[in-house]
Parts: sequence; structure tokens; C-alpha cells
Amino acid sequence: MEKINQAETGNCLDQNNKPFLTILDLRTEPFLNPEKPLSYVKSNCKIINSLFDELADAEVRMQIPKEGLVVTITETGNRDKFAMQFLSKFGYTNVMGLQFGMRGWIKLNYPQVRR
Repeated sequence: MEKINQAETGNCLDQNNKPFLTILDLRTEPFLNPEKPLSYVKSNCKIINSLFDELADAEVRMQIPKEGLVVTITETGNRDKFAMQFLSKFGYTNVMGLQFGMRGWIKLNYPQVRR
């Protein structure tokens, strides 16, 4: 939450105009039920929606900046560790998982939007 708030105050860019924060949403629900509105982390930062398996595709990974923090979001946070380990194999050094996933975010009543 602290990093997301910090990114919001700086337009998600650092002093060198590089991404400060990117959100990588790896939940499957948006792909399984695209017509169903879901809660998302409220942020002006770049949000990339992807299936976990798609991270094996170099074109998908090219969308994820290596500068700044990448925050992975899964439904419960259980798969974040695997996403962080996988991305580290491709040179991503600043990746964190959203603790307890989107369910935890909602439960704590942190800022969210429905789409």
C-alpha cells in the first residue's frame, strides 16, 4: 500500500522519468469471465493483465518494464512467489507480490475500482 501511494503522488514515474511502479495482474478471473465486473487496485500506474503462463512469452515480458517496482497480483497471493521467481530468471530484480492478493486488498478496504 505504501509503495502504491508513493507512486500515485509521483505520477508513477521516478525523477529520471522511468516507471516507479508497474502492476502485473495475474488473476485468471478477468479472462474466464470478461463480462463480470471485478475489483482492481486503484492506481494511475501501468497495469498489465496477463495469465501466469503467458509470462513464458517474450513479447508479453517485453511489456513489463525492468525499471522500478513490479507488483504482482493474484487472487490470494499464493502464486506471487512463483511469478517473482520466474521473472527473476529474466532479469527482473525488483518484483514484489501483493500480500494476500486481491482478496486481502479488498478485505482491508484499500482503494479499488470496479471494471
